Amino acid sequence: MGLFRDRSITDIVSKLDLHLSDSLGDNIAPGAIPQARQRLSDEPLAELFSMTARHRGKQKDSDDKWNNLMLFSIDGTQLRCNDTPAHVVSFGYINHSKDKHTEYPIVRLCALTSLRSRIIHDVAFGPSFTGEISYAKTLIRSAQYSSLTIFDRCYLSAELMINWHRKNTDCHWLTPIKSNTKYDIIEELGEGD
Repeated sequence: MGLFRDRSITDIVSKLDLHLSDSLGDNIAPGAIPQARQRLSDEPLAELFSMTARHRGKQKDSDDKWNNLMLFSIDGTQLRCNDTPAHVVSFGYINHSKDKHTEYPIVRLCALTSLRSRIIHDVAFGPSFTGEISYAKTLIRSAQYSSLTIFDRCYLSAELMINWHRKNTDCHWLTPIKSNTKYDIIEELGEGD
């Protein structure tokens, strides 16, 4: 429908030779098509996104490796959305002070992306008051075998990194650390190790 915005949904269904029928096999009236569309959840679109991401990822990323590891990154962003009551409930504002907040509701989004081709493999998003690390934890389901995922330094979280590696021992990660991070050196490797 996004490709044929100048046509009605009834016309698109007809041109694609799609037919809606009831449990008896009788065709449903064309006026019922918009109502059926409204009953759809976001699941079909999510499945289409996943299918195309897998397909494009295999095409573009199969030869794009470093030391036999596929390269990915995880990063987040914030997006403004329309100022509607439903969006305010779902995503919320970011408060600047007790009585001031952003003009629009803000969606926080975190994406697993191929490092070089920039193909998005998976996303997690939701309310702005939930941190990026929480959304990154849900992306563990999409961690690729034989991969190296680069995280921004704001993702330094033992729980996230340990669980990312537990997905498969061949799921590696790398993140810069802040200069004031306290840590113990367990082992130092030589050049080329």
